[in-house]
Formats: sequence, structure tokens, C-alpha cells
Amino acid sequence: NNSWKYTLYMSFNNTPLSLHLSLLEKCEVALSSPLPHTAFTASSVFTSGYAPGYAKLNQRGGAGGWSPQDSDSYPWLQVDLGSRKQVVAVATQGRYSSSDWTTRYRLLYSDTGRNWKPYHQDGNIWVGNTKPVCVV
Repeated sequence: NNSWKYTLYMSFNNTPLSLHLSLLEKCEVALSSPLPHTAFTASSVFTSGYAPGYAKLNQRGGAGGWSPQDSDSYPWLQVDLGSRKQVVAVATQGRYSSSDWTTRYRLLYSDTGRNWKPYHQDGNIWVGNTKPVCVV
């Protein structure tokens, strides 16, 4: 299987989760922008305007980002990069024109889509956003 996938499992405070994602192959080359909407899947979707394919930085399409259903206790976003990539950075951003963002998340990766391995950084919890428009 040539597919190389990355999954973000997010946890958050009392605000709805919303995410924009950018995966960087080199510090100046964003991987998520050219990926089609079908490369993004999620545990749930609030409504169609909040679909996983909108989980890209500076996204103004749809509702301005991905959001899961309110009842989703363990929201996750999966990105299929299409081929094996060396990812050197991950950036997140809240949903455009809202007060929705993720405050922390876990990053896991797999080349099979079944056996996920955590990417460890400070106990496997990555710091997310404190404001909707800032890129972290």
C-alpha cells in the first residue's frame, strides 16, 4: 500500500472544535493545499459546510473549517497524503470568522491506515490555538 496517512486526534475545552490544517514537506511548501477534499476524512461532521475537506489554513469556503458533531466525544481528522512524505511541521488555525478552535491535539501516523503510531512531542499532546485566526 503506497498510501501514507496522518491522523490528528483532538481534544478541546468548552468550545466547539474546528480546525484548519497545514502539513509541510519543507518549511516553505504546504502539503494540504493541493490535496483534494476527498483526502480528508473525520470522525463526524457538524453539517456539510463543516466537512473535513475544509480543514485547510486560511479557508473561507464552506463554514470556514472542519467541525465535528457536538455529540462526538473523540473527534479526529485524517489526512491521506497520497504517498509517503516527510512532514516537518504541522500548523493549526481556528475556523474562519468564529470562536471555534482546538486547544490541543495528538498526532498519529500510519502507512497502512490501520496501525497508528503516535508522533511524540512533550508527552504526545501538541498545543493548538488560543485564538481563531492565529496560525500555530
